[in-house]
Amino acid sequence: EGGDRTGREWWDVLAFGLSGEEWWNRPSGLGQPLQLQRVSCSAFEMAERGCPSWLFDYISFHKKMKGRADASYIVYACSGKVGSSQCGGLGDRFRGVFLALRLAQATGRVLLVHWDSPHSLEHFFSPSALDWRVTPELHNFVFEEPVRERYVDLPIHVIPEGVRQFPLPGGGHLDFSQPLEPQMADQPRVLILTSNIYPFRVMEIFGDQLEDVDVRYIRCVMQTLFQPTETLSRATDGIPEKIFGSPDAEYAAVHIRIGEIEGTFWDRYKEETPKEAAEAVLVSVLQDESVADLPVLVVSDSETLSARVASGEFDRCHTTGLRPVHIEKHGGPPYEHLPTFVEFLCLARASKLFWAASGFSLWAATLGTGSLGPTVMDEKCPSNMGTPWGFSNGATAGGDGFLSCLQKEENGQEEVFSEL
Repeated sequence: EGGDRTGREWWDVLAFGLSGEEWWNRPSGLGQPLQLQRVSCSAFEMAERGCPSWLFDYISFHKKMKGRADASYIVYACSGKVGSSQCGGLGDRFRGVFLALRLAQATGRVLLVHWDSPHSLEHFFSPSALDWRVTPELHNFVFEEPVRERYVDLPIHVIPEGVRQFPLPGGGHLDFSQPLEPQMADQPRVLILTSNIYPFRVMEIFGDQLEDVDVRYIRCVMQTLFQPTETLSRATDGIPEKIFGSPDAEYAAVHIRIGEIEGTFWDRYKEETPKEAAEAVLVSVLQDESVADLPVLVVSDSETLSARVASGEFDRCHTTGLRPVHIEKHGGPPYEHLPTFVEFLCLARASKLFWAASGFSLWAATLGTGSLGPTVMDEKCPSNMGTPWGFSNGATAGGDGFLSCLQKEENGQEEVFSEL
């Protein structure tokens, strides 16, 4: 009723075309079988696509070790179970997952992701080639009390620049200038963390050479971890079909964050007002010759800007017509969060994405194949220093890349996740 109805209709109509009653009587998607994707490329072929050198071996290690009696784990948690309810937005959370993966790989542990705040991530994204779920047989082991003695919260600036040490529960540190396995010998078999440290800082801590990597590195990692659920895919298919007439339509996309969503604010403008900055961004995108023949999808947290775009004020520009919410600031039911994830995936699917100084569009770019371009909100606030994620190599060309290495398993075997 009332305000509930709008959210419910978005979920039903865009995702499944179901009535409200049919939606509520529908089986939970969390109980459905999961079919992991198979990596068909060799380690050499993955390296040619810009993937990290360690990723191929870690996928095999993870599949072999998860669930074994002698396995140890690194768990990224965004959950009230460990007191990590303040996880930030989507960008903050994906930063934490990336850190957890690198730590797990470097220390010979299995990565798990437990993200249930405010709702399970598995409503929107499921594992791709690496099964990170805390499945029922692992749940009691992972969250055996006292959980807080195995938990560390790492805010964005907790590790100073130039320091290659990682805080551990109990006040110790992992020193990356020394062999790691002996340092981990006395640690619990399950370590749980929440973090939003920038990826380039994570890579510096682990000794990666930033000049040798570009966007493809992060794309390989994220596309190994995540694929959209059927719910999210079908809902997102409906947007280009509604706007451009085909679910396969090519379009450019731009993300403009102003800070008007419930509970958020924006302090990154130095000289221009948000209105002036947003207009400047749209003008610069429309003048970009690389997208001169494409319609432009504008994703913004500003209802005012979205209304202006929808009115036709900006030539070739369109909006989704959805009303996104901030994943941490909004506590409504899952279907009220669906528009946020739909816009996230719309950005990922763009032929060219112009990212903002915000993790939302930067991490959306990791799940796509399109080329990338920066937006500059004003002269003193370039988007992440002009290259995505702070990498010194700013290569932003598109192409299938790692996605061409992922195939559905052909042997009929499925990883089954029994109903929680």
